[in-house]
Amino acid sequence: MTMFTRLMLVAILAMFAAPAFAGQALQLWHCELDEEVLEEDAIAGLKKWHAAAKQVKGGESLEMQVLFPIAVNSDGDFDMWIILTAESIEAWGRFWDNYHDSDAGDMEDENEDMFICPDSGLWEVYE
Repeated sequence: MTMFTRLMLVAILAMFAAPAFAGQALQLWHCELDEEVLEEDAIAGLKKWHAAAKQVKGGESLEMQVLFPIAVNSDGDFDMWIILTAESIEAWGRFWDNYHDSDAGDMEDENEDMFICPDSGLWEVYE
């Protein structure tokens, strides 16, 4: 077997093996509520946004959690965290490519009246 054939075989096998080991994508936002906004109002706005986000191509598998601190040892100035999880980095990429021209993307202005999320990070998660 020539070196070229071996390399091609390895590349082909890697294409099929990689999805089996791919982790979930997790986006985490640190957010600040406007002073007069109740947690229930923020949750209602996020539920509406989440329903719209699941309609975006790539967003069908999106799961969302909202965390409000009770007792947290942190230097950060935040009122809540939003965690959005996709089944894979590939699904997240498809979602993000289609997000800005979607109803969910348009809803950011509505939620901006309730809270802002200046810090975020995208993580790959393995269980």
